[in-house]
Order: sequence, then C-alpha cells, then structure tokens
Amino acid sequence: MRREGNPAFPRYELLSGEMSLEIAFRAVLPHIPAVVIESISAEEAKAFARVHLTPGRQQNVEHKLSPSELFQILEAIEHAKSIRGSHGGKCTYASLGREYGISSVLVSHLRRVKRSLHRTCFDDLFDGRLSLGHAKALARFPKNEQPRIATRIIRGGYSVRRVETSARNRYRQKEDELNRGIVTKDPDILRAEQQIAHRFGWRTEIAFDPETQRGCVSFCFDSLDGFDYLLEQLGIDPRFGEDLP
Repeated sequence: MRREGNPAFPRYELLSGEMSLEIAFRAVLPHIPAVVIESISAEEAKAFARVHLTPGRQQNVEHKLSPSELFQILEAIEHAKSIRGSHGGKCTYASLGREYGISSVLVSHLRRVKRSLHRTCFDDLFDGRLSLGHAKALARFPKNEQPRIATRIIRGGYSVRRVETSARNRYRQKEDELNRGIVTKDPDILRAEQQIAHRFGWRTEIAFDPETQRGCVSFCFDSLDGFDYLLEQLGIDPRFGEDLP
C-alpha cells in the first residue's frame, strides 16, 4: 500500500494483495502484515496498480524499491503463502511475487539472502553501505566470514562482479585480495586429502561448498607416466581408454 495525504492523518491506498486481505477477513485475523511503500510517486502507484488489474501484463517496480522495502514485501509474500496454504489455497512464490509487483527471480534471490546472509550484514544493506547485488554475492561465503568480507567490500569499493569472483575463489580454496587470510580448510577435508594422497601416491584437492553441499575432488599428476598410473588405478586402460578387465 501507499501512504498519502496529510502526514498527521494519512490515508492508505491498497495497490495489491486484495486476495490476502479477503482471506484475512474471512479467517477473522486481527493483524495482517502490510508493506507501506514511500519511494514511488502517485503516477508510479497507478502504473503499479494497473499491472495487477490487467491480466497478462507484468511491469515490475522493484527497481524503485529500497532493500528494506523489498524484504518487507518478501515478509508479506511469505505470510500470504502461509495463510493461503492453511486454508487450502494453492499458490507459489512466483505467483505471489507477480501479485506484489516483483519478479520470481528476485523473490528467489531475496529468500536466499534472508536465509544465508549474516545478521550484521543486513545493517550494512539497509543503511546503504552494501547494494542488494553485493548482498547476494556475499551470501555465497560461509556466514562466519561474511562480516569481515563486508568490511573489505565497503572500504575497498569492490564491485559486485569482483565479490562474485572472490566467492568462486573461496569455493576453490583460492585466496585473493578480498578473501585473503579468511580461507581455511575444514580439518576433515584436509585429512581426507592426506589419506587419498598416501594411498594412491598423487596429490589430491577437495573443494566443498557448505551452502550447496556440493564439491569436487581433483587429482594432480606431474608427468604423463603419472597420468597413466592414475588411469590404471581408476580401472581405465590408458592405451585404449577402455575399462580394464
């Protein structure tokens, strides 16, 4: 909704969410979360309302909203989904996003940031020291490392793309100027690398992303003979590329 009129006696204009409001009335709910958007003009509010009254049209105003307003909308979307689900209604985050005027992609990004971003980094986001793009990239780092990374982003003026590159480097256990001194390997992963190296005789690197629970194992060789030996140990004939009997 949008606030207008005398600040002492404001009037509120409902822009979207009629279905959620109707469900709240029918369920006799005493309170329902509402997002008050202050950053759009009367003309933009009319355009916003037209989008939701005209089937088949989608014109997001998300680029006009602050991070704080976007997360208020996310909270309203999550609440609406909970209410409709408890009353047998079927809805998705994508459909609710369209109803509230933001894209399904942005809803997904906001949910991931809300789930993965360290609480102290939200202060930097809402105070304008970090952009939403920075927050999305920062959420890819382990939570305990994010405050130090955020401080370096703010002080160094790093771009979103540079933070995304550093997050990929962090996943590969590779240091750079943004994550230097922060990258540490889990002792269990180090132990597994050492055990594989001791058993098979080649250097092994394990990369693991705790957020996605995915990773990869890399075997390193120093010569073609070492590569042939690696293939043999894996049961592959190095001469023909076929499995050994």
